[in-house]
Amino acid sequence: MQTIIDSYMKETMESHPAINEIAWLRRLWLLAVFMLLCGFAFFAIPLGGFNITAGRVVLVIFLYLFALAFFLRLGKMEVKIKVGKYLLFLALWVLWAVLSLFWAPPTVNAARHIEGLIVGTILVALSLLFLSTENGVRDIFHLWVMATIAFVVIGVWELATKTHLGEPAPYEMLGIHYPRAVFFHYNVFAVFLSLSLPFLYIFVGYSKSLFAKVAGLLSILASLYFIVLSGSRASILGVLISMFVIFLMTRWKDKFKFIVVGLVVVGILVVSSQSLSLANNPTYVELMRSVPEQVTSLLKDPNATVDRWNLIRCGFEFLEDSHFLGVGAGGFEYYMTKAAPYYTHETINPHNWWLEVLANYGMLIFALFLAFFLGLLWNLLLIARRSKSQLLRLISLATFASLVAFSIANTSASQLMRNYVVWLLFATALCVMNSHRLEKEKPESWKG
Repeated sequence: MQTIIDSYMKETMESHPAINEIAWLRRLWLLAVFMLLCGFAFFAIPLGGFNITAGRVVLVIFLYLFALAFFLRLGKMEVKIKVGKYLLFLALWVLWAVLSLFWAPPTVNAARHIEGLIVGTILVALSLLFLSTENGVRDIFHLWVMATIAFVVIGVWELATKTHLGEPAPYEMLGIHYPRAVFFHYNVFAVFLSLSLPFLYIFVGYSKSLFAKVAGLLSILASLYFIVLSGSRASILGVLISMFVIFLMTRWKDKFKFIVVGLVVVGILVVSSQSLSLANNPTYVELMRSVPEQVTSLLKDPNATVDRWNLIRCGFEFLEDSHFLGVGAGGFEYYMTKAAPYYTHETINPHNWWLEVLANYGMLIFALFLAFFLGLLWNLLLIARRSKSQLLRLISLATFASLVAFSIANTSASQLMRNYVVWLLFATALCVMNSHRLEKEKPESWKG
């Protein structure tokens, strides 16, 4: 009997493709990621403090089919992950969040934070399993572009009709309408667009299809409009810096493409912006003229400055009180509602990824995350400079610029820890790095 089993396993290993190369599983995983990005847009069924969403349903279906394919031996498991240290950190972070429940208040918010960390880590790990080759990196790049264009179209529809997907936000019930696409707040949509724009720049600059270039250009124009309309100053600053980074890092022969794209965008604005307005919203020229004022207004708005500074002071006090271990998953909001040491106009979320990681998870996790983040930036910079693959160079450049934008834009929105856009960005960076390391290991005879 054992001989029969061994023979069957050997035959399976030799004659079947790798599970992570099965086309329908790869496509289903891309669908699962897209649906996770959509959040509560389609439906949200409350269940014990959580919500059943379309993305979570598709994720569960995928995990079931993936496990089924593995146990039925529909294919062999080929794991070629060369960025294991980064995954190990994410696993450690999840473990630390769970252990923090021993000293942190066991609230529903804490469970939501841990759930966000777990699903985010799963997103990164499975993306590495299915999308960490050069073809997979191309797929994840196309996912960024298509999701951005789709969400921009939804934003235009919202702007024209004053209607929104999902449950209405509290401010919308007061008659305040800003495009938010599939997200719960327009500031989160602005952060998403600031992270996506570098991918659109590359898409427009190097796509060979005229239709794709036009769609990309229109999406860039609409994205800039939505970001400025949201008033998200950190997102505006992130976009400006990411654009500068891309221009600075492109090769001299490619800077011309970037300049042409910029001139085309400016030309379209000059020709049409005076009349470009939907449903009595500001025209493009009016909004773009407000950019310098919006960027500098952070220094002129005493309430905004004091509130943000007081949130930081609260975070450091919580950190010190926890003996630098952190107040635990979701602990920042809990202690802000119970005993905020400084007044923040009833703002209880840190609105700052760096502060949230530091205050909730302590110095150790913060230091490791900083090393994780800087490691992504450094490796992407090297790939953008040295890779022999044009695809990897371009996508690493876009991902590098997006991470730079994230480092600033994250201070303009709340609850980004449970927003899977951020985890998709980390997954993209690791997939690019993994693909590059696999490429370096190939024998010269394999490298066309």
